Formats: sequence, structure tokens, C-alpha cells
Amino acid sequence: MARFLRSAQESRRTAKRQWGLNPGTELPSMGTLYRLAVPGWAQIHAGHTTLGRGLFAGFAILLFASLICFGSPACTILLGLAFSCHGISVYDVAWRSSPEIRDRIFRTLLGCGLLAALIYLPVYSVANRYVQAVIIQQDRSPLLAGDVLLLRRFAQGQSTPRIGDVVQYQIAADSVLGRTPAGLAARFEFGGPRIDRILAGPGQSVVWEAGLLTVDGQRTSRRPLNPGGAVQSLSLKLPPDSWFVLPSTDFVNNQFQATQENWARWSVVTTSQIEGRIVWQSWPWSRIGFFDD
Repeated sequence: MARFLRSAQESRRTAKRQWGLNPGTELPSMGTLYRLAVPGWAQIHAGHTTLGRGLFAGFAILLFASLICFGSPACTILLGLAFSCHGISVYDVAWRSSPEIRDRIFRTLLGCGLLAALIYLPVYSVANRYVQAVIIQQDRSPLLAGDVLLLRRFAQGQSTPRIGDVVQYQIAADSVLGRTPAGLAARFEFGGPRIDRILAGPGQSVVWEAGLLTVDGQRTSRRPLNPGGAVQSLSLKLPPDSWFVLPSTDFVNNQFQATQENWARWSVVTTSQIEGRIVWQSWPWSRIGFFDD
């Protein structure tokens, strides 16, 4: 016991000497500590109302702006600034509870680390299970390179696609002959994710003719995202658990000689191939809003 006490005292002196930390400094109350979960709450509780309200208002505005442009480069900057407001709230508590500058810095870093581990990372992990940012890599009319779209994932057994939804889906790997813009013969390889609108559902009979869609004998106003990039005519009946999605946004659609069989194979998508629904465009600023076209 004597050796243990001597070791503890030596550790205390070492912390004081090397790091400027004072283990005997009084810690903030539990009421203050748990209020650090919300920026400015601890300051309001301590009577510093103006500072607390300012920190909370700044955090709320920055967080809301970052959510609007979620997944874009601006989102990263805005989230960093929002976390800085939270860090200022933590530092203010550390500054008022300890006279030692190094002790304040240590408490601030520890507090920010705990907030990141206990609040920010869990919230991000949960959100990432249901929402994904999709960045368009090249122009695919009406989508442009650099556009950022938010994809709401379809949880297994909890939600299904709906006719009219704009969805991201995986197209089956395929290839077709065609020509490059320079007129040279080429083979185009297809596969990977696509984004387009669901035009019809399981068991329905579909006729697509010159930009007009007929489903079960009834004319409908639904169109793919880029009607001009789709096949001129196509007629088929959808099997169970299948959806009609014309892949109209490929920039090479006008360069290859696809057959009716090719288009029928690309346009019939099973539920398992559909990853989720596009619900929001978060970048660029000029086109932020709910996604429809």
C-alpha cells in the first residue's frame, strides 16, 4: 500500500511537471458535463445566456445548412464549423473550471473526443445505413458531372420501389457493338449503377413508342429522365417482381446499334437490383431541392 501511494504521488507530480495538469483541480459538476452534449446548454445553465444562445444558434444554422447540401464539399466545411461551435462550448467550460492552460487544453481535447465518439460517429453510422450521397462522375443528361444526389436506401423487407420513383439500380453486365464519335467501330461494355425512373411494375404490359408510354392499354404521362436517349419502340410484359426502367441517361445511347433484345434485357429490373430512391439533390447550390427530373 505504501509503494502504491508513493507511485500515485509521483505520477501526480509528473503530470503537474511535464504536462501542466493538476489532478487535484475540481471537475465541473455532472449537471454541466451532460449539458455539453448540446452546444451552449452548459453556458445557459451557468447563467451565461448570451454566449450560450449564440453558440446554439450558430451550431443549429451551420448544421441545417450542412444537411441541405449533404455529401457535397460545402457540407464538410459546414459540419466542421458546426463542430467548432461545439468545441468552443467545451473549451468555455474547461476555461472556467481550471486555471492551468494545459489542463484546459487537455480537458477540451478530451471533451471533444468523447463527443465525437459518443454522439457524432454513432449518428453518422446510423444515417449512413439509410442515406447515401451519390456523386455524378460524368454528364448523363439531365444529370451533370459534379451533381450530388441523396439516395434513400431500401431496407430489406421494410420498403419497396414504387412506380414513378427515380431510383438507382444495378444494370446487368452486357456489351454491344457501336461506333465512337470519330466513326470507329467499338464494343461498349455495360454494367454498374444507373439512375432512372420506374415506369411500370410487376405483371404489367408495356408499350413504349416514339416517346409515349402505354401501360396495360392506358396512355400515361410517365417518362424516363431523358426520353431522347431511350429506344424508339419497345413492347414487353413484365414478369413477377420486375420493374420497367428505361436506361435513358447513358451518353453513348445514340452511338451503338442495340437490338430489341438488348433493350428488353436492360429495361427489366428485379427488386433486388434496385438500391434505393433518389430523394434530394444537394449540389450545386442552384439546383438544391427535392429530385424529380
